[in-house]
Amino acid sequence: MTVKSRKEAEDLLRSKAQTDEGFRKKLIADPKKVIASELGIELPANMKLTVLEESTSNVFLVLPPAATAPGELADSALDAVAGGAAKNAGKIMQSVVPGASVGNPLNPAGQIGSTKLPESGGA
Repeated sequence: MTVKSRKEAEDLLRSKAQTDEGFRKKLIADPKKVIASELGIELPANMKLTVLEESTSNVFLVLPPAATAPGELADSALDAVAGGAAKNAGKIMQSVVPGASVGNPLNPAGQIGSTKLPESGGA
């Protein structure tokens, strides 16, 4: 199965987990294995993936990675991405999210071929 974005992959997995209790249990127990078999995507060995099941009394808020100096884009990378296309998109993604790849719809940045930049607060 080919997915084009992290959101699409998550939606597919959630949908199947809602209707197939066996799949749901497998996804919770070994999400990397399920993603590999269902979507054909091998996640990096050093990437931790946790599937959490909400209930009416147990709710989760998932925060994106904190913006820190090592994860910020260099001016040259910003220039390359700002135009909408970057010749070295894979290298840029690696500098922002180690282990992510441009062709991996489940990369932590949730983007394919581009890096989601934080919105500026002023102008």
